[in-house]
Amino acid sequence: MAHFPQSIRPTLAENRILRRTILGESLDASGVAAFVFDAEGALMTANEAARTLTGYSWEELLQMDSAGLTAEPQLAPERVAAVVAGSLEAGSGFIRTKEGTNVAVDFHVGPTTFAGSTGYYLSLCWRAPG
Repeated sequence: MAHFPQSIRPTLAENRILRRTILGESLDASGVAAFVFDAEGALMTANEAARTLTGYSWEELLQMDSAGLTAEPQLAPERVAAVVAGSLEAGSGFIRTKEGTNVAVDFHVGPTTFAGSTGYYLSLCWRAPG
């Protein structure tokens, strides 16, 4: 098993950008679907697991908002407002894939910073049927 060399640990402690780069690359390679959206629900970025789950390309995702990702688009404005207000942190729902399949998911959401701006992360876990 590879480990970070001891010599890089002080650099990691001091270098916020390097820590965020490592975390971002790790999250991008993880199996957890993660999205970041703005206060209006427009998608700002997503990781590889999100692209795999939804079936959308990177370019297609960047043209979408939260209503376009959910199988329950009528709930999207209310849910985005609740996330921004801090009154929604987790729940269950359905996303609609590019092929039109509805996938049951559990989600966690919350505020984050992205390129110096406030955004909101959304992480999805597939829910087993039944």
